[in-house]
Amino acid sequence: MKEQDFTFEEQFGVMTPEYASYLIAKQAKELRKHQHLTQKEVATRSGVPLPTLRYFEQTGKISLSALLNIASVLGCLDDVSSLFKKKYVSLEEMIQDEEQN
Repeated sequence: MKEQDFTFEEQFGVMTPEYASYLIAKQAKELRKHQHLTQKEVATRSGVPLPTLRYFEQTGKISLSALLNIASVLGCLDDVSSLFKKKYVSLEEMIQDEEQN
């Protein structure tokens, strides 16, 4: 997907699954480049086929296992693993939850 496909989402802060996958792919590509890694290097280190990595960077579409392998190579696997952590509304809620566990 291309950036211009998401003008509405960016302008109004609307998050859709398609926009989220676009952002994840964009951020992964930017991080890869920031770390001075080529697509081939990431593909080799992650075990993800090069065409799959290219397709992901262009479309945002990828399997979860391939995404995790890429995240590991880029050093952000912890970020992905915290994706579904419970979010607290207040400090009181967090304390109550801690006391129950």
